[in-house]
Amino acid sequence: MRRLAALAAVVLACPVLFPQELSHDVRVVNVEIPVRVFKGDAFVGHLTLADFELTEDGVPQTLDAVYLIKKSTVERGEGTKPFRPETSRFFYLMFEFYEYHPKIREAVREFVEKVLGPGDRLVLATPMKTYELKKDVLAGAPKQRIAETINEIVRRDILIGASAYRRAFDDLKRLIANQSTSMGTIDPTMEVGGEGTLQEYFMQYQVLLQRLESLRHVDEPKLLEFSEYLKTKDGQKFVFVFYQREFIPVMDRREQAALYGTDPVVDGYMGDLFDFYRRNTSFNTDRIKKAFAAAGITIHFLMLTTTADDTPSTQRTEHSEDFIMPFTEMARATGGIAASSANAAAMMDRASEASENYYLLFYTPKDKTAGDRFREVKVTVRGGGYRVTHRAGYYLR
Repeated sequence: MRRLAALAAVVLACPVLFPQELSHDVRVVNVEIPVRVFKGDAFVGHLTLADFELTEDGVPQTLDAVYLIKKSTVERGEGTKPFRPETSRFFYLMFEFYEYHPKIREAVREFVEKVLGPGDRLVLATPMKTYELKKDVLAGAPKQRIAETINEIVRRDILIGASAYRRAFDDLKRLIANQSTSMGTIDPTMEVGGEGTLQEYFMQYQVLLQRLESLRHVDEPKLLEFSEYLKTKDGQKFVFVFYQREFIPVMDRREQAALYGTDPVVDGYMGDLFDFYRRNTSFNTDRIKKAFAAAGITIHFLMLTTTADDTPSTQRTEHSEDFIMPFTEMARATGGIAASSANAAAMMDRASEASENYYLLFYTPKDKTAGDRFREVKVTVRGGGYRVTHRAGYYLR
């Protein structure tokens, strides 16, 4: 009993070994925010810790450190606490194309020759599959050969993987051409050239448009899975989404009036048809962009505007709204850029520069309470006149 009493006295005298209660959260939380600062289109590389201000959910935070990063090298740093920035780079090139265009080759060559370096990791996503290039290949092979290999993979997979889309696209073009040349002003219920009634033509329209829709559908669960996949990757993560703006054939309204006049039956068919040309975003954009921002991913959304299709512009309508709007917002929410041009290499050059020059800001949030809310971060630079891009925030879980 005397030994037990003595042991009890030791236990009570040593709260460090046997704490009686936990009165507060003692976790150390460090938040990293990659930041890019521009004056016009030029990156600003002379800023110091005192130049930056950061708020979290509107509350000013104290910055612990800032580091200037060039490619994967820490050029300089300062702060009240030492950090070891993770500057290794993980690149993900995604190609959303339905036809191969030679300008893709220029963009890939620009990326490989000017951006890709030893130690970088690279994944390609084509309309067919995903490839991860081995580090030893990237480090040992000549850059020209790497660019040629990537271009051949992308070209082959676009031609094969998007073939079903192109068949539906060509069928739609032929259907419109047949209407324009063989139908004229007719009785909508009359058989025409052995091809069926006008109603059947419009039903074919709808079937083909639905087929195009199914082949270009953006799936929310897959996007969320993609963000979770990238979250597991170490270092700085950069996603380049190359997107071919989608212009699909459509009968010109003036041509329709010339062919069919003001027939109310035809007007009804056309009204139903044009409802199928509208695409609505099928996922929660706010949820997606927060998921990618929280995962520390920088997305560059690059839209190629040229097309190899010879359909006159007056007989095409853009069918990209469900993709452009959310991915543009995702790029902005992650500190990336969204660009639209016929010059793929120039877009790549702009996005590459944004990926190679940036600051890493570190701070310890004043509110360390874990939860499911998204914490919004805002970074500004004293003096004004600067364009600042960074991820929109994070989750503290």
